[in-house]
Amino acid sequence: MNKIKSNPSQTILVIVSGLLFFHLFSKIDLLLNIILVLCLIGAFSSYWSRKVEIIWFKLAYLLGLIIPNITLGIIFYFFLFPIALLSRITSNDPLFLKNNYNTIYKNVNKSFNKESFKNLW
Repeated sequence: MNKIKSNPSQTILVIVSGLLFFHLFSKIDLLLNIILVLCLIGAFSSYWSRKVEIIWFKLAYLLGLIIPNITLGIIFYFFLFPIALLSRITSNDPLFLKNNYNTIYKNVNKSFNKESFKNLW
C-alpha cells in the first residue's frame, strides 16, 4: 500500500474550512464548537493532529467505497432504466435484433458513382 504524504495541519485546515462553509448555510451552533476544538488541536498538538488526520482518511476511504455504488445505482434506476423502457415501448426494432426476418441484410436502392467513394467520412 502506498504511503500518503501527509501534512496534518493542512488536513485540519481543510476540515475547518469545510465546516465553516457548511456552517454558513446550516447555522448549526455545534459546528462552531467543533471548529474551535479542531483549530486548537491543529495549532498546539501534532500528535492529535495526526490522529484527526488518520480518522479523516479512514472516513474518506469508507465513503469512497460506498458513495460510487449509490451514485451509479441512482443513475441506473432513475435515468438509464426508464430510458430503456421507453425505448422498448416506442421503438420498432431499428437494429433488427428480433429474429423475424429472413436475412440480416437491408436492401438499399441507391446508385453509386465515382464521387461517392471519395470523402467517405
